Amino acid sequence: MRVPIDHARWYLPVAFAIVLVGLWQLAVTATGTNVVPGPWKVVRGLGELADKGLLVRYTLDSLRRVAIGSGVLSMLHSAGASRCLTTWRQPTTR
Repeated sequence: MRVPIDHARWYLPVAFAIVLVGLWQLAVTATGTNVVPGPWKVVRGLGELADKGLLVRYTLDSLRRVAIGSGVLSMLHSAGASRCLTTWRQPTTR
């Protein structure tokens, strides 16, 4: 027995993604920036990395850096660094 697919559940997310990518391309085209690549350049770049066999390696390296940064931040927070920084930022009132 085949279960019917509820198309309405995925229309909105797909439409949102299409609009978001369209706005991204429009912003890149309108500003003429070379700093932020357009969506098609990103897709081509991902394809090149995948062809060279580097995509997974680079992705795992990036995730490792994010995990290390999150771990350092968590340790600083638990060590009380946030309390120290909060008191440093607050103006003294007398």
